[in-house]
Amino acid sequence: MASLRERALSTKTLVCLIQALQERETTVELRNEVSISGRIEIVDGYMNLTMSDVTLTTPNNEQRKYESFFVQGKQVRFVHIPDDINIVEAIKQQLNLIRGRGQYKERKQHKKALAQTLKIRQENLKMKERQQELP
Repeated sequence: MASLRERALSTKTLVCLIQALQERETTVELRNEVSISGRIEIVDGYMNLTMSDVTLTTPNNEQRKYESFFVQGKQVRFVHIPDDINIVEAIKQQLNLIRGRGQYKERKQHKKALAQTLKIRQENLKMKERQQELP
């Protein structure tokens, strides 16, 4: 599970867009002129990437293949966003996942149900008190 700091970074930066690309094929360009093409497996709040089935291309156009590859976030220069991605929708969906919107609604409904139950119990207690007061 991501730390609070990572979640904050994900929601306040465009890292959430890259997180939306998990399980997708894309190309990442690094600061040292190397490009990496492969499937994004994991992206954390610091933009560290773990990729699989990677083809690394050096500035000399030499290619190397790796099963798994880790990229430190500081080394990322550019991430190619596939054309079929709706950027706005991808960001919205990822932010909802990070913020746990579905869980928020469930908690709110649960609190409301608890408040109603408490109210009913209080009314029942008042009725019992009134009944005991009657001769």
